[in-house]
Amino acid sequence: MAALVLGLELILVFLLTLLVLNEYGNWRTQHPIVTVAVFVAWYFSFLIIFIIPMDVSATLYQQCLNATVIPNITEEHFNISDPLLVNVSRAIQNVTAYEAKETEGLVPVVQECEPPWSYVDPHVLPTLWRVLYWTCQFLSWLLLPLMQSYALAGEFSVGGKLLASLKRNAIYYGTYLLVFGVLLIYVAAKPELHLSWSRLYTLIVTASNTWGLFLLILLLGHGLVDIPRGFWRASSLSFQLAYTQFKLAKVATEKAEADEELDDVLGEVKKAADYIDARHSLRPCLELIISKCPGEIREKLSEAPKTRPPSSTTATVPTQASLVMLHKRLISAIHRKFRTSSSWLALLEDGFELEDCIRNQPNGDRTFRPTFPVARGQLHSMICTPRIEWFWKCLARQWILKAVAVIIVIFAVMVVWSECTFFVVEPVLSLFAIFVTLAGYHREYFNVELASFFIIAFLSICTYRTVFKIRFFNYYHFAPRHQTDENSLIFGGTLLCRLTPPMCLNFLSLIHMDSHIIKTRTAETAFTRV
Repeated sequence: MAALVLGLELILVFLLTLLVLNEYGNWRTQHPIVTVAVFVAWYFSFLIIFIIPMDVSATLYQQCLNATVIPNITEEHFNISDPLLVNVSRAIQNVTAYEAKETEGLVPVVQECEPPWSYVDPHVLPTLWRVLYWTCQFLSWLLLPLMQSYALAGEFSVGGKLLASLKRNAIYYGTYLLVFGVLLIYVAAKPELHLSWSRLYTLIVTASNTWGLFLLILLLGHGLVDIPRGFWRASSLSFQLAYTQFKLAKVATEKAEADEELDDVLGEVKKAADYIDARHSLRPCLELIISKCPGEIREKLSEAPKTRPPSSTTATVPTQASLVMLHKRLISAIHRKFRTSSSWLALLEDGFELEDCIRNQPNGDRTFRPTFPVARGQLHSMICTPRIEWFWKCLARQWILKAVAVIIVIFAVMVVWSECTFFVVEPVLSLFAIFVTLAGYHREYFNVELASFFIIAFLSICTYRTVFKIRFFNYYHFAPRHQTDENSLIFGGTLLCRLTPPMCLNFLSLIHMDSHIIKTRTAETAFTRV
């Protein structure tokens, strides 16, 4: 049963990752290696939502098994006559958790420990966590940064792109190694500090988790505020329409700039095509650039001139370096044009939909009449009638969104309170620790996993949504409808991999199952043992 549950969770997360990746990426135009690497990074990051609750319930069960049985000692059993020993034996009776029967003998009362419904072999979760943890570390610190620089490179060969990627990352990681080397020399120079491989390993892992925790604080804090605010604002049709019109004007400006930038780049490509003839050594590089131009322009540029224009000078001679930069600019300009065009059309559809909702609200017959009717199937027309559509779009949806916003605000306040008080062990102030501990005390493992699932799911949604919503100019931007470029997909995968281990540690701290917070635990989670 437990293996079946674990298998279903793996399949469910697999399908969820496919849907999200298909919404933002385009596997038809992306490099297969990029698609696979990003999928693995996202898959492992989403998987913690389902694996960590199983780890928590299994740990509580292990703590039950590890409980020490203290026998009930009586004076009659050992025939103790010394008053001091009698007092000692009575003190032991006061602290023991077991009761002896009226009959003479040693009969402790032991509570039975039933395994959780999702309990798997004790070696499965540690192995799974090792794979998840070290794969995320390898992807976020080595593979994905190299692939990101590789995707941004404008070189024309695999070797050239790889060399440019290595040079770009050498500067980035060289700074980290310099700082780490200085700290390492400082620690080694201290005679009272004994540096060993185990301590060095702990230092590296701690540094990685600390950087992830700092990033988690920023992204989680933004998500805790932005998500309920977004639901509340979405309940106001007039506000949504005004906001959509504002974004539409902004995207229209970006679309015009993208068209102008693409025209400039295509003009430079045309100049290079006029100079580089069919016998030129750089003609293969230019042909690769031309192959990525729009169709109508590609046909004109493919006709190479037989001779070099006599008016050309050495100042305008294209070099391989200039073609590399031109290739890089062309890829960026084409993708920016497609992305802005897609966003502009999506905002137009949203604007028309909001205008229809506002216009149909005062309808006395409570029937929704769209401005631009869309052809629908027979089943959809039978289920979603104009009256039902009016009740949903003009009445019910606004109140439901407000109720959801209030619920999320309450949950966000609980998160903030628990984050501020999780280090207080006695009395327990963290609300999430109280919920999980209470359910675990009564051996209600299903409720433990359910509470853990909702907590870690809420933390993940708040954090991951910020990753998908933030934008760094034109360098990093997630756009739906398959309009996200390879660089943004890889950068997003890097962020998710760096956030996964710190988020697990933060969650375990909130429920008081982190060994660094609670020192009296008899068993650790499989994650903290990695």
